Amino acid sequence: MSSDEREDERAIVGENIERLRAALVEEGGPLGVVAQLNEGIFELSGLSPEAFATARVAAVAAMGAGPQSWGTLLELVEGLGLGPDEVLGTLVAVAPIIGTARFTAALDQIAAL
Repeated sequence: MSSDEREDERAIVGENIERLRAALVEEGGPLGVVAQLNEGIFELSGLSPEAFATARVAAVAAMGAGPQSWGTLLELVEGLGLGPDEVLGTLVAVAPIIGTARFTAALDQIAAL
């Protein structure tokens, strides 16, 4: 690849990044994009509110999510009827699968809120 081709490629990548940034601002920032990704997902899942909330808690714990994800999630699951005992129970249930490090990290993230 010639230096001109590399420069053209970099310009295209730069333009794409700028388009993405502009879209994020227009859509309410990164959280707006996340909200759009979640539109209709509860209905599409066909799960009960409690099962949906439990699945989300397990997935966020498995991913090793940070405090912002946990804060948003805990607001959601509270609205779906999952209390602190159910959240802890879900974490205990998935602990053997996600491992001690992710389990304790989830507890730390929740405690930090």
